[in-house]
Amino acid sequence: MRGSYTSTQPGERFRVSGTYNLPGLDQRRSELAQLSLGGAWQLGEYVSVAGEAAYTRTRSGTYPDDIATDRLSFSPLAVGVRWDVSPTTDLYFTGRLNQVFTWVDGELQPPGGPLPVLAVTLDRCCWAAQFEADLLLKRYRFSVGLPGSGFNTLLERNSSGLAVPLLTP
Repeated sequence: MRGSYTSTQPGERFRVSGTYNLPGLDQRRSELAQLSLGGAWQLGEYVSVAGEAAYTRTRSGTYPDDIATDRLSFSPLAVGVRWDVSPTTDLYFTGRLNQVFTWVDGELQPPGGPLPVLAVTLDRCCWAAQFEADLLLKRYRFSVGLPGSGFNTLLERNSSGLAVPLLTP
């Protein structure tokens, strides 16, 4: 069973969704598989705040000896600031903290610390470009976006080296 609710008003957004598995041919247990909630608020014309939390449960192995992996991820605070560069161009500075907790077969794995992520987005009327830096993971991305689509990563630098995801099969 799946359910979701979204409420939007000018300057506000709230979303909650969930999936509950019922016994059937592919699933022999009743259990919560996914739950997420998030919200965003525009504070005037130039500042926004947002937050999200998500829980997922996956299983590996075969029933009845399968092992559950539970993941709880938080992005409790994201702050964005907009700067008007010109009538057709805006520049956004965004910072957020991410935190992930994982349980394997009911045992909490060592959690990582909060992960700060910084982004700079140049938004033109017809396209956008974004540079994102995950400081602790030392991952850097350059992406572009077009109206009606998400950002597509053009270049990514991480511990494995430099990658061009659009050209990598």
